[in-house]
Amino acid sequence: MAYAPRASPLLSGAFLRFTLPPGSSGVAALNARSISSGEHHTLVLAAGGVVYSCGRPTYGRLGRRDADVSSDEPEHEPKRVEFGEPIAFVNAGVAVSAAVAEGGALYVWGYGDTGQLGKGADDTDEIVPLRLPSSRGFPAAGGLSVSLGGQHAAWLISRSHDTEEGARPDKKGRKDAA
Repeated sequence: MAYAPRASPLLSGAFLRFTLPPGSSGVAALNARSISSGEHHTLVLAAGGVVYSCGRPTYGRLGRRDADVSSDEPEHEPKRVEFGEPIAFVNAGVAVSAAVAEGGALYVWGYGDTGQLGKGADDTDEIVPLRLPSSRGFPAAGGLSVSLGGQHAAWLISRSHDTEEGARPDKKGRKDAA
């Protein structure tokens, strides 16, 4: 029987079990700090802020250029996702993924058709992580966490990053202390 990653790891008490095929170096060799699983893929946040992905590559949910997004064949071995900076938090949704860099930058990738990537009217899939720019009052930094649903994303942002100047305007346009 061929090994196929499950939609989510198995929990046993306070311990996380991630079943790997025999002979696989897999997650154990990555020095994992956390694991997040979507419908058909898994993200591993390893020591040093390095991210790895495995599972089905469709829609770009793995975030890697080497993954064949036209294939639904699962990739069993976790491979590195490139960001250019250390990552502090990852979350896998149904067919999307997101990350928060240690410096607070926000990244998204995967299925873009329902707007959950936060790109406004642009609903194209993102094959590799896209760093979100500031737009419509949404900061480009200050991210603390992210949670992905089936067709939405929720970001936890530091209040000190509500505007580019670091303070949030009130209804009269005055700025409060950050």
